[in-house]
Amino acid sequence: MVDERFLKEDGYEVFNGSELIVKGSLEAGIPIASGYMGSPVAEFFTFSENFKGWLSFNGFYWEAAKNEAEGAARLNGARVMGKDAMAVMKSVGLNVAADPLEISNYQAAATVGWGGIVVVGDDPHASSTQVASSSRYLLRKLRMPIIEPSTPQEVKDFIGASLELSRSSQLIVGYLIQTFQADGIGSVELYKNKYPTKEKVKVDISRIDVMKGTSLPPVSGEHEKDIVIRRLPLAIRHAREKNLNRILYGDMDSSHRPIGFIASGLAYNYLEQAFHALGMDERFPVLKLGMIYPLDEEIVKSFAKGVDTIYVVEEKEPFIESDVSYILNGAYQNREVDHVDIWGKKFPDGKDGFPEFGGLDPSIMIGKVGGAILRLQTL
Repeated sequence: MVDERFLKEDGYEVFNGSELIVKGSLEAGIPIASGYMGSPVAEFFTFSENFKGWLSFNGFYWEAAKNEAEGAARLNGARVMGKDAMAVMKSVGLNVAADPLEISNYQAAATVGWGGIVVVGDDPHASSTQVASSSRYLLRKLRMPIIEPSTPQEVKDFIGASLELSRSSQLIVGYLIQTFQADGIGSVELYKNKYPTKEKVKVDISRIDVMKGTSLPPVSGEHEKDIVIRRLPLAIRHAREKNLNRILYGDMDSSHRPIGFIASGLAYNYLEQAFHALGMDERFPVLKLGMIYPLDEEIVKSFAKGVDTIYVVEEKEPFIESDVSYILNGAYQNREVDHVDIWGKKFPDGKDGFPEFGGLDPSIMIGKVGGAILRLQTL
């Protein structure tokens, strides 16, 4: 019998992060899941193997593939059948899966109403069987909207949110989780599981749109144009409608604020912890991002209009910081916003900002955020 926690459909229960991906997938009713075992997301396949009979009886086909590329191929096969699907892998495995995933995303518009997710486990601290790489740039190269949960509740609920985003944008969505989130434990509110229909699917190849389902030149050029002009903006619009990106603590008063922060994922949790430790809870506006790519220009500009200086809090390379700078530089040139200082990997006065190597932790965050706040008092 399956663990009773996964059968509960209301109330609260405690799970680790990998289990939250499982529960989120059950609540979203994702019928097909594949991929390859690897830290920090290997426990997904432990569940699928231990409860294979229960999953099969209830219409789920969750099974590890021989490698990540085969898992991505299964995702594409599910697309052809019109069945929602998910592939799960660690960051190094995303490199293996990149070729079929890029083709799949170009073809995704051929199946209206279909949803596909790629769950990728990163390990910024290299504390497991991983390298300390970031998957964000590769996911962007694959033209995948990137969802990054922060809290345990979001780790679970953003699986369903990613599926909805994929259906709306006709793009496969990348979902990022890191080791400390996957191994951590939290209490979450539960919702009903959705069970797939179990009838066999007969694929009528005569109904497949060959042009939309082809990724070779010259058709691929039209697909690329469609992704940039139509589908990525659809992702932004959906994220806006679902409030995936939110401005917090920005409406306490109508005055202009000296500094504000932009954060996502686990870095957002560390930021809130630093505020609490410094006795600065809810004192500064925060743009909390749930979708880090494509970045919603309108919410970034709206946030920038209320602050003089922005600190972008993120691990590894300046992925979000670069996009924020690009958006606000253009907005300034078009006279949409006043000049706003943007800091992240570098701080004012030549000081080092949030490190580009390793991962963040509460002590690093308290030191950096505290320094930024202290600087206000010396100006």
